[in-house]
Amino acid sequence: MKRYLFSTLSVLITAAAISPVANAAEIKDPTLHQLRMANIDARNKEELKPTLQQQRMANMDERNKAVAFEGSSSTTFPKISSESFMDAL
Repeated sequence: MKRYLFSTLSVLITAAAISPVANAAEIKDPTLHQLRMANIDARNKEELKPTLQQQRMANMDERNKAVAFEGSSSTTFPKISSESFMDAL
């Protein structure tokens, strides 16, 4: 009985002593699933960045809006003053 107990105990102790060394020596390559997920993440991050064409179009749109706003500021109504009121009559 003592022999079985000591042999079991010695096997457990040696296994516990060897396992960290075995885990450290093991090469941990990323799995295929991890590689695919990293690829999808990289593509999603690239899609969020505006392309050069999108930046140019946004810049042109802002300039066109600014020009349209400046052009619409003049009105055809006469100014509120005695001279313009008399001219309107």
